[in-house]
Amino acid sequence: MPTDEELAGILKGAATRLAGSRWSADKEARGLEVRELFRLFEDGEATCFAAIFSFPPSATRYFAPFFSAPKLSEAEPDPRFIEFAVGAICSGKVVRGRFSNLRWEGPLFPPGKVSSVERLGGDTTNAVVKFRLGRARAVFKSYRTVDAFNPEPELLSYLSAKGCKTTPRVLGSVTVVPEGPAGTGARQTTIGLLTGFAPGVPAFPAFVGNARRSMSRGLPPHDCIPARLGIALGDLHQLLSARGAPPDIRPGEIAAEDLARWRCLVKGRFETAREALSPEKAPRLAACREALYRLLGGMDDWAGALKLRTHQDLHLAQVLLSRGGFRFLDFEGEPLRKGQDRIEKLPPERDVATMLRSISYAAASALRELKDPGDNERRRARDWEQATSTSFIEGYLSSCPRPVRKRGKKRLLAAVRLWMAEKALYEIAYEARFRPEIVDLPLEGFLRIVAGSS
Repeated sequence: MPTDEELAGILKGAATRLAGSRWSADKEARGLEVRELFRLFEDGEATCFAAIFSFPPSATRYFAPFFSAPKLSEAEPDPRFIEFAVGAICSGKVVRGRFSNLRWEGPLFPPGKVSSVERLGGDTTNAVVKFRLGRARAVFKSYRTVDAFNPEPELLSYLSAKGCKTTPRVLGSVTVVPEGPAGTGARQTTIGLLTGFAPGVPAFPAFVGNARRSMSRGLPPHDCIPARLGIALGDLHQLLSARGAPPDIRPGEIAAEDLARWRCLVKGRFETAREALSPEKAPRLAACREALYRLLGGMDDWAGALKLRTHQDLHLAQVLLSRGGFRFLDFEGEPLRKGQDRIEKLPPERDVATMLRSISYAAASALRELKDPGDNERRRARDWEQATSTSFIEGYLSSCPRPVRKRGKKRLLAAVRLWMAEKALYEIAYEARFRPEIVDLPLEGFLRIVAGSS
């Protein structure tokens, strides 16, 4: 069997290939530094091990389990690794490394037989596999980036304990526990999560299909489904606003420093979006600066309102539609947020706003699927977006936390409008970089928002 030094050498020899992986932010790296190594088990000529590593000069740390033979490969899609992970979680196994321990733990549950292991697509930053566990179905997610401020493990564990029906149930976790005296600044970091499988179909294509039928055939929008989505989000916010929650999750009141920080955030996103646009398009955005600043002036009314831990990156691609209702996935937060910002408490209206922006994207996607859409189709697209958004908001207001409902619909819509503008600015910068052919979609959306219509 290879020694730890030989395993580290195998990893370093694959530095270029690993740096080019879907989850790496260091695509051009040529070197690799092994920070920690955990030997998991031996299977014939192969050693299954986990490593924490980085690509100098970047300090970003990554985690991945591997098989060493016959060639280096990521371990998650292999049934041997899943069988080990389930058994380790059930037994509370601790694997020792040089500087830290890898702790496997979770509630007691019948392990069952592992079968039908399959990698899931759609997540480019982690490794996610689903499998059968006896008669049940489960999902194992490895967080490739080692981030002590990843909000998902804490939020999903809390929601599972509360019996939440709209999020996956946590069955176990894998945590890196630093050795050494307490108070050294090192934080425990969850790098793997075992959850129940959330059944359903992706919500975004379902909404696009409904919009397309409404535009092409003149059918009315389906008002029940967006209303149920709003109710589901309100129920989720109810759980996250419970006063008996742990301190990191417990809700609070918006303070003056929150307002100052969020104003800076929006102004920064405006400048980033303006700089990302082409010289032909940037002036259209720049002309809206004063209108945006007037929206920011209305934030003074938010003082004392509710803030809580939110999804942070909620859109229809993070939602499953099933016969039992909706399921919310991927609570890791917005990719651009780093450190403490990832666990920041925000107004619940922001989740409402980002979902409304996603509904706008669904309408635009449906319109693009039609051949040569005319004025009628474009009018129906606007009507569909407006009717679907209204149904969603009405559903949300029927189940949202009481402090939000007490402030009234007018204040809710005012706050949602600003957060929609903030999200549209983020989208402009993103699309200008990665999908410039559709940058007009968020740009036109932003212009409508600051002009007074969503």
